[in-house]
Amino acid sequence: MPFFHYQEVDTTMLTYTQLINNTIECYCKESAKAAYDYIEAHYEGIQGIDAQIYNFRYATAAPAGLTERAIELFQEAVMTKNTGTVWITLTQMMT
Repeated sequence: MPFFHYQEVDTTMLTYTQLINNTIECYCKESAKAAYDYIEAHYEGIQGIDAQIYNFRYATAAPAGLTERAIELFQEAVMTKNTGTVWITLTQMMT
């Protein structure tokens, strides 16, 4: 049984944990595109780990066939927002 059922959550009171759990549930029960649509519709204003929210955004965009969007989100997370929680540094990525 999932922690949260995304269709039953009051999105005005959505927490960071619910956002992540609901996105995973949506991905598993529906599709990558449905999960991408869900997180894109609900991530703004959520207080949490920005790097992980970005990760879920681009990690659902890519298998949903939104490759260019996934790349844009990854670049934004690393180069613009500098979320600070990436596996490699910008210098390593550019070499």
